[in-house]
Amino acid sequence: MRLWYILQVVKVLEEVEAIMPQTHEMLPLGKAAASVRGVNELWLAVAFSESYLNKLNPAQLASVCSSFVSEGVKIRPQIGMRYHLTK
Repeated sequence: MRLWYILQVVKVLEEVEAIMPQTHEMLPLGKAAASVRGVNELWLAVAFSESYLNKLNPAQLASVCSSFVSEGVKIRPQIGMRYHLTK
């Protein structure tokens, strides 16, 4: 990685209060982001730390959680495709 990229990441972490600006000590949001795995751990930590999740019933919370972990539809052209386009 290049230094400028690392500095940009540090800047974002400071702006969202995931780390302390001077000491770079992890704050609660940073610790949460470090403990989850996903495409964007910081976004997941922010989403899961929102207080509105506490107001959801179990079915609603399950729905929100499934949207966080769903990968969506993946299109893989040319794999197992035996149909030709028609005019």
